[in-house]
Amino acid sequence: MMQPIVNPAQDGLLHWRARRYARCMTEPARRRFPLRLLAGFAFLVFAVAVVFALRGSLQSSGARAKPLAAIGGEATEEDGMARAERLAALDSSEKTAWLDEVPGVDVSMFTPARREVFVRFANAQSCTCGCGFTLAACRRYDSECEVSLPRLERLRDSVAAGLLAHANGLRKRPVLHR
Repeated sequence: MMQPIVNPAQDGLLHWRARRYARCMTEPARRRFPLRLLAGFAFLVFAVAVVFALRGSLQSSGARAKPLAAIGGEATEEDGMARAERLAALDSSEKTAWLDEVPGVDVSMFTPARREVFVRFANAQSCTCGCGFTLAACRRYDSECEVSLPRLERLRDSVAAGLLAHANGLRKRPVLHR
């Protein structure tokens, strides 16, 4: 019997189709599906992370930019600018100046020892609002700060509850030389 004449180019194409068909039969599509699903999920998580990172970097600290007005009413953008200029004009030594009294925080119920612990913590810890002041100095020079008062109230409550019994290792009251 005579063999049909096959074009070599078509012969290669037939082998390619046969190999592809055989691979599909031995490796079903359901085996490739989880890998594709995982890759898609990873891309989605990455995209969400990028969006949140950009959103956080594009927003300035909105709560800090518009402080509450001192005497009722609404805060304006000029209030925030005037406040920033006032704080920037202070000498840097004022940011860490020792204060024996912390404005706005009642510590009258403390014994002298507990009051000393409170004052040392307030003069040692920095305010986290970004002003560069200690907690005590922030209350003195920036009474509108929304960060320092709650932190000082928590500090007062911790000292009152006995959770902070001593201030070992913290900054001590500076000695004034005359």
